[in-house]
Amino acid sequence: MTHICGWMGTILRVDLTTGAITREPFTEEDRINFIGGYGIGSKILYDETGPETNPIGPESRVIISSGPLTGTLAFGSSRTSIMLKSPETDIIGYTSGGGHFASELKYAGYDAIVIQGKSPEPVYLWIEDDRVELRSAGHLWGKTASQMLALLQEKHGPDIRSLGIGPAGENLVKFACAVTDDLRTPGGCGTGCVMGSKNLKVIAVKGSKTIAIADPERVFEIEKDALAMMKTRLRYEEAHTYGTTTLIAAMGAGGSLPVRNYQYSSESPTYGAERWKRLTHDYIVENYPHKWTSCFGCPVRCAAWVDLDERFGRYACQSSRPEGGALLCGTVAEVDSYAAIVAWNELCDQYGLGIFETNAAIAGAMEWYERGLISKEQTDGLEIKFGDADVMMELTHKIARREGFGNILAEGFLKGGKLIGVPEEYLPHGKGRSGDITQVAGIPAMQLGYAVASRGWDHLSGTDASAAYSLVSGRRQNIYDKAGVPADRTKAHPGMAVMTIVLEDEIRMADIVGTCKFSGTLKLNYDKAEGDMPYYADILSAVTGVRFDPEGLILTAERLMTLQKAYNVRLGLGRQHDQVHVRFREPKSGPLKGVKFSQEDYDRMLSRYYELHGWDPDTGIPRRDTLDFLGLKQVADDLEERGTALGTGGHRYDINDISLEMRGIKKANQGRD
Repeated sequence: MTHICGWMGTILRVDLTTGAITREPFTEEDRINFIGGYGIGSKILYDETGPETNPIGPESRVIISSGPLTGTLAFGSSRTSIMLKSPETDIIGYTSGGGHFASELKYAGYDAIVIQGKSPEPVYLWIEDDRVELRSAGHLWGKTASQMLALLQEKHGPDIRSLGIGPAGENLVKFACAVTDDLRTPGGCGTGCVMGSKNLKVIAVKGSKTIAIADPERVFEIEKDALAMMKTRLRYEEAHTYGTTTLIAAMGAGGSLPVRNYQYSSESPTYGAERWKRLTHDYIVENYPHKWTSCFGCPVRCAAWVDLDERFGRYACQSSRPEGGALLCGTVAEVDSYAAIVAWNELCDQYGLGIFETNAAIAGAMEWYERGLISKEQTDGLEIKFGDADVMMELTHKIARREGFGNILAEGFLKGGKLIGVPEEYLPHGKGRSGDITQVAGIPAMQLGYAVASRGWDHLSGTDASAAYSLVSGRRQNIYDKAGVPADRTKAHPGMAVMTIVLEDEIRMADIVGTCKFSGTLKLNYDKAEGDMPYYADILSAVTGVRFDPEGLILTAERLMTLQKAYNVRLGLGRQHDQVHVRFREPKSGPLKGVKFSQEDYDRMLSRYYELHGWDPDTGIPRRDTLDFLGLKQVADDLEERGTALGTGGHRYDINDISLEMRGIKKANQGRD
């Protein structure tokens, strides 16, 4: 048997219905073709679920995975990936979180866990190396995230790591999320809801094994160089001090700051720069006490803890510092109190609620109330107004407990809105997911990246953030120029699809290997044409002993994107689902006010995106020859057996058409030496 490095070589499977716990090999074929993280998670999800799967039925799956870099010296190698069929959107769902859980799972000997079935009563999964067992969670049920951790540490010691749910997951809030012991939250897509439907409260793990490394000296050399490069990056000191909280100022200046439930960009008649500047990074650091910390293996140290004492009244708490996304939730609801957002973020963490989805439901309700689409009789007597932080807190309690009006909002922004008859024009979403954290009106490159995301409207799939923040680097400029994109980035152009795909490849690779996307853009060749793939190829080869090359990694990323697309095609999704909601078509305020959305121009951009992926440009369905070329013949057979017509011919899938030519990467072969 070939010695395995980087991976642990084992997938743990837990059937909660029968109580059976089994171990399966992480085969060499799957390690080469899917690597880990979202890669292997997507394959298992496609193979074991489908149109007939009820996301909260016992037949559903929760697939928790790491990557071969997770738990190693590779910087930012902290990520826990989760794949599932989302109860919020009923399509493919995926999410990732930092912290220390995934590395501990590797140290216990496992690359992934597949959870299926439903326990007859609440349980938790205890993993201590080769000892794996289900235990009663009756004493943990109903507890918040921190209460649960305290009880687990009392039983198993202070050095355990955990991934569990709060009361929101137990109550099957459709967008409830999982929470780690250090309050990192793989949010979005309802992971907590699915775990709750299975009566699984938490996975607690303690490991003592070692990850074998093929070439430790080479790994150290690569990361030493990466650290030196990281410290020369434009954004390193900024990220080191402020984390992602710099988003507020950057997006406000660039015209993508979401205000008043995405009705406005950067400012509204009641919420201008004088208010959102109270949420900017420099104001926060100057006025609130912070203590910095980090996820596993990360020198960026973008995380922090906030201590709000009794001076902050009802918002007093000790909490993980809200990320930039949480602050943007404040602008969406027109709340400008940092203390209030800290307290609200902490409340969401303890309940196990995804902040974006919770905010979407609350900000949506604020708009519906303002427009007279709902009344006080429906809202339990609450006056739900923009800017009211206390109402934001109260609705969060109601959502997590499924009380009164909160029971409707707990179904999710789109489903809850439809339940009470809100017209589609007031339900901004993409594939059922809410507006996420960016007002993309006037920024076609971002509109495309958000709209085509497999899990629905998403800033973490293939979005060109530089287009929003006016930080077009030399590398991006080079790619845009080669793609023939004109200087005016507010005009949709088919060439923008090239950048979307380049970014998809790189972002998905971080999700596959188990590293953080944020630290990755700081330490790698971010301003050079070849981008991130050479680094990933070098570090993967050194860690695993398998010869990886940039072209092969791009193929792996393309395999993942096409597999996820096929999953949604099998559910009936098509071109009509990769569209931009009317709310994101024309900015009503801010620097981009007046920029028009052209459906015709967008359609050309979307068609080019499909074409470059090797998908039918008219339908978005992957072509037969593309699926075969990517080693997904069984997927092609499955789609055809289910009655999906797969096109052939026309544009022949060729990796050069996607990004090699744009990056200047030469072809090579990937595999074991």
